[in-house]
Amino acid sequence: MKTLVVTIGGSCVKIMQIHNPSKKAELLYFSMILIHEEVEHYTLKQGYQWLKPDGDKVRWYPWMLNSWIIPRHTFLCWLVAQQRLLTQDRLRRMGIIQHNCCFLCGLEEESHEHLFFGCIYSKMCLQLVKDWCMCPLPDADCIKWWIEWRHTSAYRKKIVAVIMESLMSQLWHCRNLSRLDGLIWRPNVLCSKVKHDVVMRLGQCDIKSRNSRVIGWVNYLTTA
Repeated sequence: MKTLVVTIGGSCVKIMQIHNPSKKAELLYFSMILIHEEVEHYTLKQGYQWLKPDGDKVRWYPWMLNSWIIPRHTFLCWLVAQQRLLTQDRLRRMGIIQHNCCFLCGLEEESHEHLFFGCIYSKMCLQLVKDWCMCPLPDADCIKWWIEWRHTSAYRKKIVAVIMESLMSQLWHCRNLSRLDGLIWRPNVLCSKVKHDVVMRLGQCDIKSRNSRVIGWVNYLTTA
């Protein structure tokens, strides 16, 4: 049970968050009890800190909470960060399938680490995207690399996040297409789809950077 004591209108109010055991679904409700104690004045920050759950900070927090990211890509990459995609290795551990083979290369077992970017196919796609965006994208653990990437502008980091999440989303889509229909895009086709996503998203974002190098880079991405 969590308790917060605040001052409202000169009176002290104790707000208690209580689990109701009489309900089948343990619904939360709040009980307000008037008390008379000397406490500090209530602030919105104090109330927010009380309401939010306690937990550890996660490294993918700045990667996901990027307003420039396409929402559907954010959700998929959140699953990637949690390693919750239904890859072949997870399905086999669940007992749903008996074999495990990558649907993109057909050479190794499929896992999150293999799909992003240990697979030969995904490496080729990554290299094409690197050549297009002229940015030193990582070969593995892109979230950690992005967070630790220093000496660059905030706009550049946001755009690179858009590029990487679009690439990961298109790879997963291509993987599902191979699994369900037996079709695999050529790497240059997948790269063109990533370009389309990025250009469309940048056209919707308000880029106010005064850095001439960033503006020149954005213009190159939208016209290349």
